[in-house]
Amino acid sequence: MLTAPDGRRWEGWRDRYRVKGGGGRCGRYVHQAAVDTAVVGQIQTDFSSEDFVEALVHEARQAGAGRRVTPAKGLHADVVALNAQIAKAMDMALQLATPGPALRKVDELEARRGQLVDELARLEQEQALQAALSQITPDHVRGLVHGLADEITAAERPRLKGIISSAVDRVMLDPLTLDCRIHYRIPLERTLALASPRGSVGWGVLRAESIVRGLMGKVA
Repeated sequence: MLTAPDGRRWEGWRDRYRVKGGGGRCGRYVHQAAVDTAVVGQIQTDFSSEDFVEALVHEARQAGAGRRVTPAKGLHADVVALNAQIAKAMDMALQLATPGPALRKVDELEARRGQLVDELARLEQEQALQAALSQITPDHVRGLVHGLADEITAAERPRLKGIISSAVDRVMLDPLTLDCRIHYRIPLERTLALASPRGSVGWGVLRAESIVRGLMGKVA
């Protein structure tokens, strides 16, 4: 997840990260340990910071207030109407000598009802998220990020990568200044006890940024 601001990827090379130059762009090598220590340290600092918690709470409430969720009431009526059509078609099929066409109509109606039920479930979850985001408290977010901080402290390296990647979208390291910007993407499922609706992008996610200025130690 380590990239340059222009999108180039930093690659692992022995005990260092390197980004290739060319085309007038700066290339560079830095020691992996220097970057990893600075980034993990900043993540732990952020997750223990009350300012970071308050910033996430503010964003959550803004996201809840800004969401426009389509009312699900009309879909309920459509599902009820389809149930009646399906029952009628089944009764007709039972009375016909050749029920094939009626049964095919039942299959079409069942498929349509399944789509509506899925969409109804998604909208209801979106409505639940909107309500939860608008009422989120510092205790909710504090418990989430402090829990992540504790996991990072206790984790061995293989597990550490998984924990960080679950809360960090990307880390941008500038090869010129060696400023390092951490882009957080923290899922709220654990603290809100809600499951992500199918087909919903960016659902229940808090975003934030943090900067490590001038990561100049141990540059090769």
